[in-house]
Amino acid sequence: MKYIVEKLTKSEELESKIKVLCSFKSIKFNIKQGRIISIENTNISFIVPHKIILDINKYKFYFV
Repeated sequence: MKYIVEKLTKSEELESKIKVLCSFKSIKFNIKQGRIISIENTNISFIVPHKIILDINKYKFYFV
């Protein structure tokens, strides 16, 4: 079995909006790229969505 991994495209507009909001409130953030994992010669695929991680004080919030 061979796996094919492709990257999902990020919206630059959404990323810039998050960057502006986080800089206004001095919040650290991280955006992890999503992926599409598919098995070759089948119609089976798995989509891993983008993840947005916000570091507010000592707490971490994950948004999928």
